[in-house]
This record gives sequence, structure tokens and C-alpha cells, in this order.
Amino acid sequence: MARTLPTLLPADLELRLLRKSVSVLDKARDRCADCGRTPLTGELVHHYGAHAVVCELCRPMRRREPDRTAKVPHCEHGHTVKVRRAA
Repeated sequence: MARTLPTLLPADLELRLLRKSVSVLDKARDRCADCGRTPLTGELVHHYGAHAVVCELCRPMRRREPDRTAKVPHCEHGHTVKVRRAA
């Protein structure tokens, strides 16, 4: 007996693909250990220990000085075209 496959409307497919891509991007982002917010591009983030990243807004709540401070790079960091001199 032939089995019918469920049909997926274009709007449903678009929504599923969007949710999947957002979840993949979300896993790669750093979140603030205190508030859970994703820091914005260009914002300073403070690193405590091996994995604790704290945003600029939550930094005053910590007494200890951060191990290091860095700016959040833009999404295309490392993917820019670099002009090289001809050999």
C-alpha cells in the first residue's frame, strides 16, 4: 500500500529554515554569564577565567578585575579581502 508523504507549504519550509539557521548562529555566539545578553558588535566584553564572558553593562557588578578585555568583532571578522602587493 502506498504511503502518502506530508506536504510542506513554502511558508512552513521558510519558517523551519529560518529557525534552524538562527539556532546555529545562536550556538556560536558568546552570551553574558550574568544577564544572558548577546553583546553588540564593537562592545567591550570582559573575560573571567576560562569561560565566563561578562558584558559591559554587568561589569560593575563584579569586584574582581577581568583577566582580559576585548571588543566584539563584526560578523565578517577574518573574511575581508586583503590587498597584496604583486610579486
